[in-house]
Amino acid sequence: MKRRWAMVILSKIGREVPEIVEGSFAEKMLFEPGDVDEYADKMESLLIMSNEQIADIGYGLREAMLKKFDLEVTRRKLLNLFSI
Repeated sequence: MKRRWAMVILSKIGREVPEIVEGSFAEKMLFEPGDVDEYADKMESLLIMSNEQIADIGYGLREAMLKKFDLEVTRRKLLNLFSI
């Protein structure tokens, strides 16, 4: 079975999305809300990538998110936040 890959292009609405993708390739895919030209530029940059490039980026993003939202890391952050 052939795998299909998808890449997201996100608008910079709110504080959460930019914070979540900070330091990853996905950060490069953020655009200002309402900026159609910037959105089109992001789409064009993805369209010229090979499936292999997109797959490599996807694996990298997955690994980054697994580390960033690791259960133990998240638990420690919450304990620090609430000073427990």
